[in-house]
Amino acid sequence: MGQALERLREALATDDEPTLASVGGPAAILAAADDLPATDEFSYVMSLVIADWEHIRDRAALADLIVRAVEAAQPFELDDLLDQVLMNEAIVPDLAPKLEAPLKRRARGEDAAAGIALEAWLRLTLGAWTRPIPLLGMLDEHAATAADAEPDALDATFLQRLVRCLGAAGEHWSEHRTEMSAALTALLPHTSLDDNVAFELAMLQLHSGLEDAEPQRCITTLTEARSHFALCAQYEDRVDAKIFSTAIDALIAFVGGAVPTLVNLTSLKALVYEYRLGMLSEIPHWRQPRADTALQWLNLVDALARMQDLDRGWLHASELITDMAAIYRAHRTLTLVQSASVIGTEHLGVTESPALSALLQPRLVTAVTHNPHGTELLDQWLTTVERSFNNQQDIESIEELRVRVRAGGVPEHPKVVSADISALTDLLGIAVTDVHEIAPALSEFPSVTARLNTLAAAKVRASAVDVNIDFQKKFAQVKQDLLAASALSDEPAMRVEQVALALLRYARWRGSVTRGSNLAASFQREFTSRSDAPKESEFADDLHGFLAMNLPLVPEKEVSHIANGRIDLICHFGVISLVIECKRELDDASMDHLAELYAFQAAEYDWADPGVAFLVVLDLTKETRRTQLKDAVRVVTVPPVEAEGHPETVMVVKVQANLPSPSYQSTPQAARGRAATGLTASEYRNAT
Repeated sequence: MGQALERLREALATDDEPTLASVGGPAAILAAADDLPATDEFSYVMSLVIADWEHIRDRAALADLIVRAVEAAQPFELDDLLDQVLMNEAIVPDLAPKLEAPLKRRARGEDAAAGIALEAWLRLTLGAWTRPIPLLGMLDEHAATAADAEPDALDATFLQRLVRCLGAAGEHWSEHRTEMSAALTALLPHTSLDDNVAFELAMLQLHSGLEDAEPQRCITTLTEARSHFALCAQYEDRVDAKIFSTAIDALIAFVGGAVPTLVNLTSLKALVYEYRLGMLSEIPHWRQPRADTALQWLNLVDALARMQDLDRGWLHASELITDMAAIYRAHRTLTLVQSASVIGTEHLGVTESPALSALLQPRLVTAVTHNPHGTELLDQWLTTVERSFNNQQDIESIEELRVRVRAGGVPEHPKVVSADISALTDLLGIAVTDVHEIAPALSEFPSVTARLNTLAAAKVRASAVDVNIDFQKKFAQVKQDLLAASALSDEPAMRVEQVALALLRYARWRGSVTRGSNLAASFQREFTSRSDAPKESEFADDLHGFLAMNLPLVPEKEVSHIANGRIDLICHFGVISLVIECKRELDDASMDHLAELYAFQAAEYDWADPGVAFLVVLDLTKETRRTQLKDAVRVVTVPPVEAEGHPETVMVVKVQANLPSPSYQSTPQAARGRAATGLTASEYRNAT
């Protein structure tokens, strides 16, 4: 062993954090060059050289030594070594021409080292340091071999790196995206890779969709991307897939005429927070920019969620128009897709998306056009806004939007839109013959006809809230009673209907579950004494969970200091708040008794809002027969204390929880109960 190598090892052993200078500098390493490649310290010493490369003058011999290390290193050492090289801007120009050949040789295999070398070769090629054709050819060969192999026949690290390379190549070279997608699709049957393959496929489709300025094709491609993200999101740890899937849902919904709810936004914020928190423990890597776009998607959904009043009266026009400006220019300010970060001649910047403008801007133009005062409000905003450097982009966006609105904002040759006769008959409340007479005139105004069709379809959907006819009738009756008693209209009426419908569905759902069954809630259990009876809090928690899944918000629980009390549940729809009071009853669960005993409390909590409150009572009495839903809901009026005050309307809902199974009716115990009444079986059923 040479003396130079001995001195080098002594220096490494005596220094806790060795540097190139502390081990003798380039001269000491070159002196030990003949013996060093055969030692365990070879890769480590080369990492010291790489770290100090910008201060080295005579680089040629050391570059050759690094190449020898790449040729000989074991997989994990090779991975670290190549990552240090490719993330060092100073060394890449000197080493890139010398690295292609050894990387190509090592990439021909099918082991872990081959996958690592293949990925490093790809990174050099993405940086334009080598030609892409040889690399793409090898990717195709490896993908074909892997697709034909048995699922567990190939090295897992090799397959993982191959999938990563196929995805990165497809993102970078759009002309080869189709063949890269086909190669990935062929790898989907490998169950050990399906989440990674699905994610790469989804990202390629995301790139293609957001580069396509034709809206319909873009939506189709984004929908395909969402399906692959959903496949990946089946795995609990794939938070990244859940983020992109949720965000795409919100974007497609907005384009289709809806607005993402605050629940959608809250869910996405939680996912992004979890994702980025997990990334704090990771060292930034070459695919990091793609992961960073998750925050950009959150910003987009946040902006879309602020459009709640876009298609209604603009109660806060100034704030709404400012938010519209952010959406209008989103294609220039948000980078929703990003390729790999590769040190080389190419430097990645903001990626402008032509699809985003084609998807979002028409919705804004339509909203302004259909608002009777839309252009006036834009003019007023532009006149009164304080002009500064910070809001110059907002001003330019709104000015551009105003120009488009004044120019018509519609295609020169709009498609012929036919009136939906049956739906319009229901919407307008006139005879079908009258609708047939006005249909030809409507066809001359396609945008108006399309909007009427949309409104009519929405009304039809709203009226058919359930497949069960009896349920529909009961909801229609409850809605009529609530609105007639409270004289509500517009958004307050709509919010009351939403909560009423959710409570009806909850009562039907829980009322149909047998006590103690697998589907029963914790409060639907048998108990022997009043002290063991289910608590109101159990009931309120279950109802809270149901409403969170069936309303466009998450209700607040146990809200104190309102009307000198504590509200069980409260639903905040912007400035509209609806109170839900939860009670339990163990003695008399007749609707008259429940309304008389508890409705006043629910009404008192609602003293400052729209005049409608909700009371949901858990029936724990020992009933043996199930109450039909139509008899378990009632709308009552609570008179005011003062003569000149306004009455409160309360919807009372009873949820039975202490019911035996239907087979109980055929037991001797039930028969004795019927006999004791002296009634016939049919009379007993009617009486109970």
